[in-house]
Amino acid sequence: MVNEVYTGIAAELENSFDNPVVYFDSLPQGFKAPCFFINLVDSRLEPKLWNRYELVMDFDVMYYPDNPNEDNVIELHDVAYKLLFQLEYITVLKNLLRGIDTHFEVHDNVLHFFITYKVMIFKELAKSPLMQQLIQNYKIKGVE
Repeated sequence: MVNEVYTGIAAELENSFDNPVVYFDSLPQGFKAPCFFINLVDSRLEPKLWNRYELVMDFDVMYYPDNPNEDNVIELHDVAYKLLFQLEYITVLKNLLRGIDTHFEVHDNVLHFFITYKVMIFKELAKSPLMQQLIQNYKIKGVE
């Protein structure tokens, strides 16, 4: 499921920006900027009622501007506000998935856009054998 969310975020970035370079897992040495780097910060499985679980995934979508040595605060804020609305809904397995708890920060001239996606997962229960036949013997008091 996590890989499908990665793909959904990357697809939305491609729809929102002109030919963005999107990296997963790690940034290669000598990467080409401007680019996005999608990082899974945390994921947890929270049990709910019966056989339901909620998979919570916290992502950090980093944006590296074209020239990191310059002061690019205006460009970074423009990208951040665009991401607020573009990543609110992504398509995962032909379904819309809503992002929540969005916020962003700028550190060392790199935009860090944080977003959380939650997915309900239904665990398949083991099938137990059905009762075949019930034989019940009873006596009524006073009747023979």
